[in-house]
Amino acid sequence: MNKIATIFHPLRINKSTLLLFKFIIAAAVLLVLLHKISLSAITEAFGTASGLPIMASLGLLSVNLVLQFSKWSLLAQKIYSFPPKIILESLLAGFTLGLITPGRLGEYGRSFFLDTERWQRWVGLIMIDKFFSLLILSLFGYLAVLYFFYHQFSPVLIGLFFLFIAAIFSFILIIVWVPDMGVRLAKKVRIINRWPRIKELLTGIESLDRSNLQRLLLLSTLHVTTYLTQMALLIKAFVPLAFLKGWVASAAIMFTKSFLPIALGDLGIRESASVYFFSKFNIDPAMAFNASLLLFCINILLPSLFGLLVILKKHNGNHGKDHLR
Repeated sequence: MNKIATIFHPLRINKSTLLLFKFIIAAAVLLVLLHKISLSAITEAFGTASGLPIMASLGLLSVNLVLQFSKWSLLAQKIYSFPPKIILESLLAGFTLGLITPGRLGEYGRSFFLDTERWQRWVGLIMIDKFFSLLILSLFGYLAVLYFFYHQFSPVLIGLFFLFIAAIFSFILIIVWVPDMGVRLAKKVRIINRWPRIKELLTGIESLDRSNLQRLLLLSTLHVTTYLTQMALLIKAFVPLAFLKGWVASAAIMFTKSFLPIALGDLGIRESASVYFFSKFNIDPAMAFNASLLLFCINILLPSLFGLLVILKKHNGNHGKDHLR
């Protein structure tokens, strides 16, 4: 059995249970949605959709992937000078593994396609990658949620919202300008010093300097902006909603979805949030549902299919990073 098969062996143990659980969650949410939204309404909405915004959103997939590749390349190259092909293959494989795991945790599996022996250090870098994107999305998402509900909040609660946003922004600045602070604090925790694998994880994070984190922050901001723009374009394909309103609703949707990672590919959760927030602009639920489903197909399902080819190729062949050992 090759190294990739060995690495994925633990995943196969609980694979059936995990997939069943995620399928039940996704199916239950989708069934509730479909009960409230007729299939005929969904079909009719697709029939009247404008092709140009859909094509524009599909075109932005390449921008989305380039930004994610740039982020992952920036981080991975801090440890080893990988060929671009290896970086891309690991990224695409991560899409596929993320599709079948809660909260897309499987994306951390991209580290297995770089080094099967010392994967922990790459996991630390992936955590930083994800963390930066989540911080940017939280910043946009909190502002979007405030936009939708400010009239229902008291002045005190609105003030607390702004304090929280200021805290997120300040946290981003601290991480970028004092990158070794978090690592120094983490090393003072006793349990970390007792676990070699956690120390190995910190090795990857410790390799980043201020310049790397500033570039990562810029790339993460562009990445989040790109997929929110994709969603805003897709809803515009079904209804003539002002682009800015569509973008704000998209930020609220993605922010909500990011904190409810319980379904297969977030399928159903994203659609529910889409129906809810777009209803604030009096948009038909079928149109909101279709826009969200298209985003899933473009940004998650399509790259996952390419990632599946990478996994099959690596599973049946020899891994190309044996020289790292």
